[in-house]
Amino acid sequence: MQIDNAHLAADRVKYETELATHQSVESNIHGLCKANDDTNVTPLQLETEIEALKEELLFMKNHEQEVKGLQAQTASSR
Repeated sequence: MQIDNAHLAADRVKYETELATHQSVESNIHGLCKANDDTNVTPLQLETEIEALKEELLFMKNHEQEVKGLQAQTASSR
């Protein structure tokens, strides 16, 4: 009976150790999946930002041309 109790105690310790290891691995897998998702989203976000910056640059170039035109009109009317 003492041998059976010792085996049961050893099995319980083994089970608890394996359960903790399993939970740790699952946690790591979830963390890695989230990190992978984040890295996949980032290029899309960057592409969107690049397009917005290109549009802003075009707007600023047009604005600069308008300002130069107005300055030329102002200078010629003096």
